[in-house]
Amino acid sequence: MIILLTGTPGVGKTTIAKKFSEKYSFKYIDLNDYSKKYVIAYDEERDTNVIDIDKLRNDISREISGNCIIDGHISHFLHGDFVIVLRLNPEILYERLRSRGYKKRKILENLEAEILDVCLSESIEIHGIDKVYEIDVTNKNPEEVSDIIYKIVNDENYRKKFIPGNIDWLEKYYWLIDKIRKEVGGD
Repeated sequence: MIILLTGTPGVGKTTIAKKFSEKYSFKYIDLNDYSKKYVIAYDEERDTNVIDIDKLRNDISREISGNCIIDGHISHFLHGDFVIVLRLNPEILYERLRSRGYKKRKILENLEAEILDVCLSESIEIHGIDKVYEIDVTNKNPEEVSDIIYKIVNDENYRKKFIPGNIDWLEKYYWLIDKIRKEVGGD
């Protein structure tokens, strides 16, 4: 079984994937580290590496066997049995990204991606709605989220509580616009 754990940077993917891996004896793959050999360019405007997703997908598919959880905000571009999208209240996400030293522009880009469901939308587009589940991790610890993931992949009735569309941060968009005005100035 291959679980793809995705979400906006800062939502807790790595901590949760490692906890899940340890608790349920799944192989852990850090896609951020693994994908370094597939960098084909650097996008200065977006302050990010450009990855050859097709080559990465083909290579990693040949290497994976057994039960594994793949952690990374681009993991939903890979092949897997389940796609779990972690979601986090944008106000908390803002503080996490700030504490990590992200540049303001990168923070705002990631907040907008979280508010507008970018990872969720891409996941559904690629895998279809039947393979994608979303979890609001806002008031949950890594142990709780690990248990939720385990139940999602093992209990068809339980997973129905985590179908896409239950989390809506759109009202946070106005908070984000206000935040931008205060930090950047002007209207």
